[in-house]
Amino acid sequence: MSSGSNLPPGSAGDPRGPQGWQQPPAGGSGDVPPPPGYAPGGGWGGQLQGTPPPAYSASGPQQGTPPPAYSASGPAMSTGGQTPQPAPAPGYVPPAQQQGKKKSKMPLILSLAAVGVVLLLVIIGAVVVNSVNRSQYGPDTVAQEYLTALENQDLAAANEIAAPTVPNGANEMLLDPKYAANSQEKIADARVEDTTINGDTATIQASYTLGGQPHELTLNANKEGRQGLFFDNWVLTGPVLQTIAIELPKIEGATINDQEFVAEDAGRTEYAVMPGTYAVATPDNKYVQAGSDQVTVGFSPTEQPQPASMNITVEPTDAFQTDVQKAVEDAINECAKKKDLEPEGCPFGIGGTDQRTGVNAIDDGVDGTVKYTITKQPRVSASMSSDLSAGSFFTSSVGKMEFTMDSETQGSGAWTGSGDLSVSGSVTIEGDSVSIEFF
Repeated sequence: MSSGSNLPPGSAGDPRGPQGWQQPPAGGSGDVPPPPGYAPGGGWGGQLQGTPPPAYSASGPQQGTPPPAYSASGPAMSTGGQTPQPAPAPGYVPPAQQQGKKKSKMPLILSLAAVGVVLLLVIIGAVVVNSVNRSQYGPDTVAQEYLTALENQDLAAANEIAAPTVPNGANEMLLDPKYAANSQEKIADARVEDTTINGDTATIQASYTLGGQPHELTLNANKEGRQGLFFDNWVLTGPVLQTIAIELPKIEGATINDQEFVAEDAGRTEYAVMPGTYAVATPDNKYVQAGSDQVTVGFSPTEQPQPASMNITVEPTDAFQTDVQKAVEDAINECAKKKDLEPEGCPFGIGGTDQRTGVNAIDDGVDGTVKYTITKQPRVSASMSSDLSAGSFFTSSVGKMEFTMDSETQGSGAWTGSGDLSVSGSVTIEGDSVSIEFF
C-alpha cells in the first residue's frame, strides 16, 4: 500500500522528514503543535487509523488539501455523509444560549438632559426678552423719546410718537411749528420720573422746566401688540395742549414770535399752542399805536383748559382823532351849503315853533330857501374798532348853528333861528385816510 509519497523516506522533499513519519511526543510538546483532534498515543482517532495526517507548519498547511474543520472537542465529522460545517468563531455563543442583554439608561439620561437644556434656554430667553422689553421697549422709554424730541424742538418727531390732544373748539393756527420754534422760552430738563404699569396700560409721571419754572406732566400709554417677534409695542397718548385767548385786530403786519400772523376773524379767538412763550405785536401806522403782550404756557393739566388771556392794547394815535374831527367839520360845512328844510345825510334841519303865532317852522317854511350858518363847530371824540378798520365818534362839545328862510305866510326871510349842534356817527379807515357818516 502506498504511503502517499513517491519519495524515498528521508529524502529531500519528503514531507515525512529525514526520519520518515514521526509520531509527535506524548503530551503535544515539540516544535510543531499537534493538529486539532489528534489523540496522543492513538493516532487520528479510531476511524482514521493507519493514515497519518499531512505535516503542517506552525502557520498552516504547506502542501496538499487542508484538513476538515474541527470543533474544540474533536473533529467535526458526520457519519451521515453530510458536508462538514465551518467551525464558529472564537467566543461565538449560539442564539439559543444568548441571555437577554440589559438595556442602557444613557439615551434616556441624554434625552432628559436635552429637555432640561431647552427649558433652561427658554427660561433664559424669557428673562432676556422681559428685561429688554422693560429697558428698551417699555412705556417709559417711549415717553422719554417723546420728551427728548420736545426738548430738541423736533416737533415732527414728537408728533410722530404722540400727536397732541387739541381742546374742543380751539383754533389750530398757532400749531404751525414756526411759532413754537421761535419761542423765547423752550422746554428743558424733560425726564420721566415714575412709571406704573397695569396690564396693557401705563401711567407715566414726567417733569420739565419752562422759563425756569418747574412743570409736571402725566402721560398715558397702551400696549398694542408686538414689534418684531418678541418686543412690546407701547403707544403713547399725546398730552392736552394749553390754549391762549387773543383779541387781535385783523391787521396787516401783526406778528406772533416775530412770525407774520393774520387772524382769521377779528375779535377774541382761543388758540391751541405747544408749550412755550408767545409774544404778540401789532405794527405802528398813522392811526394805530404799536401794541404787544406775551404769555408763557406749558401743557394743560386738564382736558378742557382755561385759556390764558392776552391783552393787546390797540390805541388810536392823535392823527386818528385829528382826521376824524376834520372829516366831521368838512361834512358839516357841506351840509350847510344845502338849502333844504331837512338836508339828506346831515346832522341838522329846520325845527321849532313861532312863539307869537304858534306856527311850526317846517310847516310854514319854503323848502329851498334855507340858509344855514355854522357859528361853532362841535368837538368830537373818536374811537377805533377792535379790527382797526373802523371806528365811531360822538360829540364831546356842542356846536352852534343859525338859519334863515322864507315863510309861506309872512314872505321872504321871515323865519330866523339858531340852535345847538350835536353830532355822532361812524368812521371808516382806509389806509392813511378816514371817512365819516352821521347817524
